[in-house]
Amino acid sequence: MVYISSYVTLLGIYFYHVNEMSAGSTRASFVVYVALIMGLNLFFIPRYISRNVFLWGVSLVSAFVVTIGLPAYIIGEYELSWLQIKLFNAKFALPLLGTKVHFLQSILSNPNTVGVLAFAGAFGALVLTGEYSRRRQLLLIPVAAMLFLVNGLGLYLTHSRAAWLAFALGSTVYIGYVVFDRQSIPYTVISLGALTILFFVGIFLTIIPIDTHGRFALWTGGFRTILEAPSPLGYGVINTHEAIAPNVPNPNLRGYSPHNSYVEIFLHTGIVGGLAYITIVLGSIFEGIVRKNTVDVPMLGFALAFSINQMFEVYSLFNIAVGSILSSLVFGYLICGYRK
Repeated sequence: MVYISSYVTLLGIYFYHVNEMSAGSTRASFVVYVALIMGLNLFFIPRYISRNVFLWGVSLVSAFVVTIGLPAYIIGEYELSWLQIKLFNAKFALPLLGTKVHFLQSILSNPNTVGVLAFAGAFGALVLTGEYSRRRQLLLIPVAAMLFLVNGLGLYLTHSRAAWLAFALGSTVYIGYVVFDRQSIPYTVISLGALTILFFVGIFLTIIPIDTHGRFALWTGGFRTILEAPSPLGYGVINTHEAIAPNVPNPNLRGYSPHNSYVEIFLHTGIVGGLAYITIVLGSIFEGIVRKNTVDVPMLGFALAFSINQMFEVYSLFNIAVGSILSSLVFGYLICGYRK
């Protein structure tokens, strides 16, 4: 009931802002169908479609995207029917070898999008491999394991460090559960949350030498813009790139999104909608910790991974991006997946 109330609150604020838009506005129609998709993913689909069907689906889709993207490293960009397989312009150096390769882009818009999909596919395949191994369903183990290897390779080649972190967090929760059973859940999830906070502090203080590509400056600009909102209901469906620009001192960073789903939601829906969103995301994770004896642990780990990944990307649950669809389904399976 808490999550439905939070969803309705979020939806109500978006609809409130729709009244300010002109008749026939594409943004107004966007709010309507995104609200429907989010509601279906959170409260309907997880009740009628098996969690394992979802894990197989995301693993197979991810493996397909990765597999058709790999030949581009050998033959260059190419077309497959109506699909255009591309290589991202930037390169990174392979450890030990020193060879530089392009970030994996495949058919999607950029490597970070592929990274989100590949992390989800790799984690889904890891869970399937573990569960079929425990049940000794020998025919399915090699298939799931192969999907894990393909998606793991794709995840690595995207060089999406946020996706790497998300996969590491989700996998740690799941492996801790496999090794130590359910009693490990509170310790693992809380410890990972604390370590992640320390990790961010280390990066902010330049103790950990990781280039954030200006994300902290963008987040700060976003926070300042949130505080300047005309009401507790935020700015509505606006272009967040333009909204935060006056509060971003570095002119080279102006014109970029806040690169943070939480900042984006608070900009759109204000303090009221932002807290409703936090209730769905962090509230469901906290409930999973409290109800450790009945929670679906793999989906708890999955949700924790997405909650951290959303700090680096703008694919909130209220959107139609690849990450939005996947994360809203994951939180739906977490919310609806408790054992009777």
